[in-house]
Amino acid sequence: MRGIRIMLAAFLITFSGARAEIEKHAIPGGPGLQLYWWPRINAVQGWHQDEPYSFHYSVKAFAPDGFTFEDAEAVMYAKASFKPRLPEVRTLDEYIVHEQKTFLEQSPDVVVREEAPLSTADGKSLPTFTFFPRSGTGNWERVCYGEEDEFFLLFAISARSAEGLQEAAAVYERFIAGYRE
Repeated sequence: MRGIRIMLAAFLITFSGARAEIEKHAIPGGPGLQLYWWPRINAVQGWHQDEPYSFHYSVKAFAPDGFTFEDAEAVMYAKASFKPRLPEVRTLDEYIVHEQKTFLEQSPDVVVREEAPLSTADGKSLPTFTFFPRSGTGNWERVCYGEEDEFFLLFAISARSAEGLQEAAAVYERFIAGYRE
């Protein structure tokens, strides 16, 4: 246990210099610590963070009250990617291409389209994209990308249908508008 505390202290000292509002969690597991980095963003009214799914998927996962991340029609999540872990990605544009390529490798039946950017609470404009299934079957998503110091950020809403995405669109926009560095 002492060894884990020392590793955790070293981790916190190493990464505490970053200025961005990033939640950092170090959980014992496997051969050492499992690290989780999430943008510090709160749930909007009527939604809650689903912690078990946050740790399971390594994203800060949100679901409507009364539902879980697994059974909700629409869910939202936020992810922070530590830049040194992506040495081939140097800019936000490269991060967007990297994330979209990864997504399309897993879901090739998706059409990606750039949309109007959304703004955060501190006035940053985030590039925004939709991911819609060509066949009409699959998840319908809207994703914003950002950058804070040593982290690339991703904020997404995912729904089981086009109607579900449309119904939750205003909630997602409030979610993004509530984020600040």
